[in-house]
Parts: sequence; C-alpha cells; structure tokens
Amino acid sequence: MTFISNATASSDSSLEFTSGIDSTYESYYFYFDGLKMGTDDVSFSFQSSTNGGTAYGISCSSATWYAYNSGSANDLAYLGSQDLFSSSSEQPCGFYLGNDADIYLSGWLSLAKPASTSMIKNWSYQTFYHNKNNEAVMLSGQGFFDTSTAIDAIRFQPSSGNFDGTISLYGLKQS
Repeated sequence: MTFISNATASSDSSLEFTSGIDSTYESYYFYFDGLKMGTDDVSFSFQSSTNGGTAYGISCSSATWYAYNSGSANDLAYLGSQDLFSSSSEQPCGFYLGNDADIYLSGWLSLAKPASTSMIKNWSYQTFYHNKNNEAVMLSGQGFFDTSTAIDAIRFQPSSGNFDGTISLYGLKQS
C-alpha cells in the first residue's frame, strides 16, 4: 500500500478527496482514524463523484451487517433497512453515533477499480465505534457504484452537524 494523502476535519461538515483517485492504483483505501461527531445520534456516510467533486450522487446499491454488544445484550444481523438499491443517496457507514467525549468511529473503506470506464465500482467498508447508547458496534457493508464512468472523488460527512478527525488515502497496485 502506498500513502497518498490525509484530510483532517476540524469542525467540518464534510471531507472531500478530489485528487489522488485515478488510474495509478487498482484499488484505493480510506482509513478513518478516530472520527468524532459534533452532534448526537447521527450517521456517517460517503458518496462518489465522476466530475472531480462538482456533484455527488452516483447510483449505488449495498448490503449491510452489524454486530453489537451492550454488556447486557448482543446481536449479529443483516441490516436491510440501511441498504441502498439504485439510489443516489449517501451510503451510511456508521449509525446512531454519539458525541460523548469518549466516543469515536474508526475503520476503512475500499474502492476497487475507480478509473475503469467499462466496469461498475465495487466497494466495501468496516467501521468500529460506540453508539449513542454506549454499545460497541462493528458495521460492515459492501456494494457498488453503478457507473462505467471513472470515479475521481469521494465525500464523507455526518447526517447533520460537524465532525473532527483524520481520513487517510492509500493506493494498492496489483503485482
């Protein structure tokens, strides 16, 4: 993996990667390092662009699973209520996030073959956090952006309010 860039939010409503996603690498990985939401009970989401971030909203389909443990209850389940099907909405990768001082989200998002002009763009993510109810959560999802146009930008944002933290971009070349 090759480091490409960092973006740091400091009370920002979104972070955008509008450069560094091109044909240089087969796959790209975004690492979330301690993202702290400024508002209680929010989702954290991503969406892509094919025009350098001028507009977001590429058609997306997804499937989501979660596991949680509250100390008194736990579960592992498919979370179909959060899936997208041919939707231009933001894809959540964290739900019911709190803004307590000790709560944050970490994890990663992978994006395969974003520069392809003949294939859809597969992605997967896994995030880890404590939600607003102080439950330990692991959320996992995968899906695809349904476009044969090259994806060249990604935006991350909470459903409302601002957030703090760093997202790092890495490239992975096939050998």
